[in-house]
Amino acid sequence: LLEDLTPCPVALPDGCLYAEREGQGMPLILINGGPGCTHQTFHPDFSRAREFCQVIYYDQRGTGRSLRDATGKTYTVPQALADLESLLSGLGIKTCVLLGHSYGGLLAQLFALRHPSRVRGLVLVCSKPGLPDIEALPHRKNTCLSAEEISFLTSLDHDPSLSEAQKTYNAFNNGAWKRQ
Repeated sequence: LLEDLTPCPVALPDGCLYAEREGQGMPLILINGGPGCTHQTFHPDFSRAREFCQVIYYDQRGTGRSLRDATGKTYTVPQALADLESLLSGLGIKTCVLLGHSYGGLLAQLFALRHPSRVRGLVLVCSKPGLPDIEALPHRKNTCLSAEEISFLTSLDHDPSLSEAQKTYNAFNNGAWKRQ
């Protein structure tokens, strides 16, 4: 099935977003989680959907084959939303269904709130709701991390030069994914 994919990179002023599409009909944009994951998390599971829609896979900024920023300063939620807007415009998509997994679900919700006329539907899979964190039961999130990893991740949390999105992105790329 993967041989039927059509690569369709989308140009941005500072690089490009890598994208692939297959099928025809209503576009279904797959927004991966992380941040830090690639569109590969959806392969080959969504290829069957090409029978009833146009499936669009893409790598978010800083992942896979998309542009990278050595400073990390462009890895923000507003930038991810602007990139999603550029993806739709670059592919000539006026309306679509967004499927967001985890962090991708947060992006899908925010995009839908900002551009309701462009979104025909939302599919949220294990999505972050975008609400303030609430008190929870005691956690075991650090039981799979080494002391060095915990120390480094803690230092990221206290780095005032990083935005929340940058902290999250860098934490996932440095072992925080083990907490899940």
